[in-house]
Amino acid sequence: MLKRVGVMAVFSIGEMAVPFTIRKSSRAKNISITVSMDGVTVTAPGYVSEHEISSFIEKKRKWISQKVSNYEEQKKRKPRETEFVDGENLKFQGDDFLLQVLEYDGKTTKAALKGDRFVVHLNRGLLLDTRREEVQAKLEQLYRDKAREAVLERLEYFKSKLGVDYNGLRIKDQKTRWGSCSKNGNLNFNWKIVIAPSDIIDYIVVHELCHLLHMNHSKEFWETVASQIPGYKDKKRWLKENGPGLKL
Repeated sequence: MLKRVGVMAVFSIGEMAVPFTIRKSSRAKNISITVSMDGVTVTAPGYVSEHEISSFIEKKRKWISQKVSNYEEQKKRKPRETEFVDGENLKFQGDDFLLQVLEYDGKTTKAALKGDRFVVHLNRGLLLDTRREEVQAKLEQLYRDKAREAVLERLEYFKSKLGVDYNGLRIKDQKTRWGSCSKNGNLNFNWKIVIAPSDIIDYIVVHELCHLLHMNHSKEFWETVASQIPGYKDKKRWLKENGPGLKL
C-alpha cells in the first residue's frame, strides 16, 4: 500500500516500510524506478495518477525488495574507519597489506610500499593529535602514485589491443565516478580504484578507453568492452556492490 508522507511516499514490502521519492517529469515517457544507497525514486510523466504509480510499484515489489535488501547488507558491511596506526591492515589491489608505523629522528614523514607492507616513518617528536593526519596524508599520496602506475600500465596494454590512444591522464579524488573520458580524449581516474582487485581496475580502464571509440553506452560500446573483458557484467556488479567500501 502506498501512503503519502509530505513530498515522500511510503510503501510496505513485507515488514519493511520503504520510503519513496515521487518525481513527476514532463520529459518522462514511462514510469521508472531507481534504487540506490540513498533510497528509492519513482519518476513518472505528469499525467500519471497515484493509483497507476502504486500499481507499477506493486508489480516491481520483488525487484525493489531485493535491491533494498542488497543495499541494507552493504550498509551492514560498511568497513570501520581506518585509524592509521601501526599493525592495521590496509586494502590494496584487493589484498590486505600490513601498515607499519616507525618513529625516527628525521623531520619529514615518509611512506613506502615494501613487499606486502606499507611502511611509514614518522618523526618521534610529533604530537599525538597530528600523527594520524600525517600518516593518512602520506599514505593517500602514495596510493595516488600507485594508482597512476597501475592505470598507466593497463592503459598501455589495452590501448594497443583496442587500437586507440588517449590525450592526457589525471588521477583525481572523484566522489561519484571511477573514471571519465572527455571529448578531447583526456582520461580521469579515481585514485581509490587501486584499492580494488586488479580485474576491477582492468574493467574501469577498458570502460574509459572504449569511450574513445563510443562516447555513449550503446550496444556497440558494451560489445567493445566485452571484447576485452568478457565477464564485464560481473565486474560492473562487483563495483556497484563494493564500490562504497573502497576507501582508505
